[in-house]
Amino acid sequence: MDWMAPKEKRFINDRVLLWFPPGSMAPDGYYLMRGGVCWPAETEGGLEGYAVVCGRHEETDTVYVFDERTFLTVDHVLGMDQTVEFSGIAPWFTEQWARWFCRTYYWHQGREINQRYLVQVARSAMANPKPVFSEIPLELPRTKAGILTGGALHLVLSRDVTGRLKYGRGRGFHDALSHRMAESERVYPALHAVLCALVGMEQYRLQAAEVGT
Repeated sequence: MDWMAPKEKRFINDRVLLWFPPGSMAPDGYYLMRGGVCWPAETEGGLEGYAVVCGRHEETDTVYVFDERTFLTVDHVLGMDQTVEFSGIAPWFTEQWARWFCRTYYWHQGREINQRYLVQVARSAMANPKPVFSEIPLELPRTKAGILTGGALHLVLSRDVTGRLKYGRGRGFHDALSHRMAESERVYPALHAVLCALVGMEQYRLQAAEVGT
């Protein structure tokens, strides 16, 4: 399932006011739009990176995973015939700003790997405006490569079982979540990306409450 694009949107004080077309599964209202990213990491199926865009509906406290995609590179990789052989993630960041006004993405991996990809994004002409990346400093269970593991899944499950996490069926995050119990210690980049977004949103809410906004 793909979410309907909003028919109208406004950026107001770091929130986004969205109006959806009739028949949309997401309600109109104010959203906090944030993303999560898992830079390419080794999985049982090979190297995989993942990025998501989420919106937290302020009235219902429900988080919607509006968009998600897998990737291997920042910029497109062209083949000998100059056609796109591997689609990079940089143009996707630009698309998410245009569609959802999402520019901030949370991460939680090793600093060296993050720095390497940050430099590539900064140099990319395909990412405009440049996304902002923010580390979540929490100590959560993760692999040696820095990928969040099954032990941190309560952050997702607590929302999922109460209906406060909405996502497309048959897509990467849904598939990863469906397999979490049988192989909870496997590396799931899609889960990692959503977890980063959820933790980042919660930190933002706590910080806003401290300053009374």
